[in-house]
Amino acid sequence: MTLDNLKSILLKSCDNTISHPEWQDGWIKEKPTHGCCVPIALIVRDYFGGDIYRHNVRHHWYNLVDGKFVDLSQDQFEYDFDDKYCYANGMKSEPDMTKNKTQERYESLKKRIKN
Repeated sequence: MTLDNLKSILLKSCDNTISHPEWQDGWIKEKPTHGCCVPIALIVRDYFGGDIYRHNVRHHWYNLVDGKFVDLSQDQFEYDFDDKYCYANGMKSEPDMTKNKTQERYESLKKRIKN
């Protein structure tokens, strides 16, 4: 599996049920990863290792894999989040699996990817 393969699968697998509960009503087909950054970051770590980071201002989660920032849910934003400064200002963090149905959303996305 490559990052490009995984991204393609994720874009087809995400929907409003994978999105953060507070953002499910705003989910649209044209931005399939909207509100899905935590489950996606967990999946990226499953496949490629590395660490999960959280940008505290944007409340956005992404990965650091082999010294490079990886953000497979970036398409949810209207602006270009691909800024080394933004990513570098994030903090290594571990999502709280007990909040916002995180465990359930992660497991559901994981099953979709395996199928």
